[in-house]
Amino acid sequence: MNANPLISVVIPCHGGVADTRASLQALLDQRDSSPLELILVDNASPDGTRDLDREFPGVRVVRQETNLGFAGGVNAGLAIARGDRCLILNNDTVPAPHMVARLEHALDSDPRVGIVGPVSNRVKGAARLDVGDGGCSAEGAREIETLLEESAHHAVLQDVETLSGLCMLFRRELLDRIGDFDTRFGAGMYEDDDFCLRARLLGLRLVVARTAFVHHHGHKTFRRLGHDVTETMLERQRCFREKWCDHDAGKVYIARLDCQHDAASEHARSAVRSHPDWPDGHLVLAEAARRARDFPAMRQHAERFVASTPTHGRGRCLLGIALLGSGESQAGLDTFRDALAHCYFTPDEIADNLADLGRYFVETGEPDAAVRHLRDAHEIDPEHAGHMNLLGLCELERGDYTAAMPLLERAAATGDPAAHNNLGICAWRSGDHARALSEFEAAVEMVPEDASFHANLQAAREATNVDSAAPRR
Repeated sequence: MNANPLISVVIPCHGGVADTRASLQALLDQRDSSPLELILVDNASPDGTRDLDREFPGVRVVRQETNLGFAGGVNAGLAIARGDRCLILNNDTVPAPHMVARLEHALDSDPRVGIVGPVSNRVKGAARLDVGDGGCSAEGAREIETLLEESAHHAVLQDVETLSGLCMLFRRELLDRIGDFDTRFGAGMYEDDDFCLRARLLGLRLVVARTAFVHHHGHKTFRRLGHDVTETMLERQRCFREKWCDHDAGKVYIARLDCQHDAASEHARSAVRSHPDWPDGHLVLAEAARRARDFPAMRQHAERFVASTPTHGRGRCLLGIALLGSGESQAGLDTFRDALAHCYFTPDEIADNLADLGRYFVETGEPDAAVRHLRDAHEIDPEHAGHMNLLGLCELERGDYTAAMPLLERAAATGDPAAHNNLGICAWRSGDHARALSEFEAAVEMVPEDASFHANLQAAREATNVDSAAPRR
């Protein structure tokens, strides 16, 4: 690797000259980064974009007679780029002063890192940062960057399964391995998912650099072109589905888009055989094994996933639970706690993983351990119905009806049928048989195909008629 590799920054744009001007200035003001080659691809802009090289000497403007779209514009810029590394950037952005340097640092952290992206106020997935428009000025972006640096602690990098084309840095050699951006996606959307999936199939890491920030004004080009953002997204998703529908890994990706977990895991079994370097199939299979409580399989797939995607928080939590289920209690708890301490999570994600750990202890008949973790989850996310229901169930199993009742009532009020069922059990054991019948009836009415709800209702009716024992489940 060169000591100071040249970074080719490719910015495709159609109109929005004022935004582009601000973005270029922010790039020229970057600190501590390698040298930048600035390439502006003018996709037949109707304004003065084509003449920005007069305002910014050294900026290369590649003028197109027609609008090539995002992917086409990127490819045109990459075709003339001279850098060892390539940074793709939307023109309606304001990079914070150290953004490029921090992306570089992330790329250099591990040769397995294939693509790096920053956090942003308007971006999909895990990279989103709720800072509104506070970073729209250079000063605001600098302040956010400073706060990120101060608060990052150990969670500087975050492994993810896809990144946004809004801003991504990669080595030029990646293009030799996976090819250019696919122009079938037109003006934009899903060309980044497609590009990232091709990189993941090689086993490369995709990471968010949590201290690198770019402000994004958001979808300005689409609006200038008169495109409806939602309709465009659905159309591009159809393109993605058509391209990947016959590919094993693509089938997994599409099933996950549709929240079809069983289909995703079924396709993943085939995909990990046909594409042994692809990590994400193992995450899907680890989640499926978690649902089935198949801890040996869960451990196998979680270990495979974490080995290639080491700062993925959910993956490491799954490995912790798998170790617990395999009889390695201390190693499991240490792995889980290490994930919470060193990986990036949103507060809701911390609560979800703590609740899953609590659920494990519910399943293994350890209500005291379960309650500790579920109380922590409930404290972080006090309105989550599933967490309230599970905590209420644990309190119920411990015989603390006073603690269980309000939790189950709040969960049931959100329309959670399992909470109605558990509330019925709690009411019965508290001696309120009339309320118990009412709650069991509500659960059955909401989910009539659930056999356990029917069994509880039937047992309660029979027990009421003969003044016998209570239903148990």
